[in-house]
Amino acid sequence: MSIPASLRSPAAPVLLLILAVATLLGGCDPGASTEATRLAIHAFEIAPDRLSEPGEVTVRWKVSLATTLEILQGDEPIERVDPSVESGALVLPVSRTSTFTLRAGDAAGRLVTASRTVTVDAPAGPRITTLNAPEVVGADETGEATALIEWSVEGARELRLQTEGREPIALDPDVGEGRIEVVLREETTFTLVAASDEGEESRSVTIRVAYHPSGSSRR
Repeated sequence: MSIPASLRSPAAPVLLLILAVATLLGGCDPGASTEATRLAIHAFEIAPDRLSEPGEVTVRWKVSLATTLEILQGDEPIERVDPSVESGALVLPVSRTSTFTLRAGDAAGRLVTASRTVTVDAPAGPRITTLNAPEVVGADETGEATALIEWSVEGARELRLQTEGREPIALDPDVGEGRIEVVLREETTFTLVAASDEGEESRSVTIRVAYHPSGSSRR
């Protein structure tokens, strides 16, 4: 490259340096340095994003320059994450279709978010498969009778035995099959209620009390 005569002077090296710097700056991306120093969520993924029943998903993220980092399910924060770990993963339980949000903040109070939805196909609600009890039980000399109630259930998160006028009896929903002995003095209807997030099912049995003709009576 030929140098113009006007640049062949003591000041020429300075002018050439200025031209070189201007050329370098002209080839730079002005947003590159800003991007490197800005709060950002670079990735937020959940796998799998669809479940055939309640289960677990793996959440992965990558952020930069965050001073706070948390994961929300719907509007509720469920997990606070160490913001110094820019890339991370954790496993979360999911029982229903939910939107998860990664929320990152910086020291200046800026917030950025990213959201992903996990779909849980609605499972069948709880089911009472059997409920058995005797139709009639005999009273003893005090007028009381005992009866054994047996059941089997599926998919329940709450299980209780209800009787009108009495406090419900809480039963263990994790036991698929169970039994309980009840005391009664008169004909009584017992209702077994199985409940979950998907709904509830109930089934009832009525037990009658037989009194001996020897003179025992209800008290």
